[in-house]
Amino acid sequence: HVALAELGMDSLQSVRVRGWFLRHLGVEASVLSIMSSGYSLSRLCEDVLVSWRK
Repeated sequence: HVALAELGMDSLQSVRVRGWFLRHLGVEASVLSIMSSGYSLSRLCEDVLVSWRK
């Protein structure tokens, strides 16, 4: 699992990803988490899925 930041994810893209999850699923995704080292796409999806089920 490669960190999103290592794949080139920057802060603007993180804000856009957060907005997408908020608009389409009603789920908050933390920009700080998305930007943190070691935070992969699979981890993001797991976290969003857990929040979405609540």
